Amino acid sequence: MSLDWDTNKCAEPLPQTDEEKGIRHALIWATMALDLGSITEKNVDEWVFRLIHQKRLGLNYMYIDDEVKPAEVEGWVRRWIGLYTNVSSKPRKQWLKRCCEILEKRTVADLQYYKQQTAEAL
Repeated sequence: MSLDWDTNKCAEPLPQTDEEKGIRHALIWATMALDLGSITEKNVDEWVFRLIHQKRLGLNYMYIDDEVKPAEVEGWVRRWIGLYTNVSSKPRKQWLKRCCEILEKRTVADLQYYKQQTAEAL
């Protein structure tokens, strides 16, 4: 399935700078990882929560530099209110469950890797 998107309902549908273009591109791809299919006035806070949370977990769905404050992230999201994709939006609880499952799989894989490395070193 392709990722379809549209910014025609944004106040300014086209990016005005290369930075805006990069942020728009990152937000579009992040819709799949964050389970948020659009940006609306009502879900800006949820976008900021999920973007900051994914950063803290080290999931890196959208790279956010350590110096970037939540207010700046909110500005990025607000700039693209009206963005729409064909991704299904899910409630926070479902998204957090999926994050936990991903972290669990990564931890199991890491432990198996370290166990294998230790066995090979002996």
